[in-house]
Amino acid sequence: MSVFQVTDSDIVAAARVDDVDAAVLTLQNIAGIDDGGVASICFSGFDWAAASNVERIHQLHAWLRVERAYEEDEQ
Repeated sequence: MSVFQVTDSDIVAAARVDDVDAAVLTLQNIAGIDDGGVASICFSGFDWAAASNVERIHQLHAWLRVERAYEEDEQ
């Protein structure tokens, strides 16, 4: 599995989930990510509950870019 399997529609759907942990877990499952360390760092200090869907989408994209970088380094 790969971060590249996460689609824009997956990200939009995740952004609509009110619980950040559930939203991230959905995308982690799609991408085959089995460690939440990067997500924990990327979402630390981000107020998911107060964020708009657009802000959530931007944050999810930012997190997935970091995950992609780690994935590419491992190959």
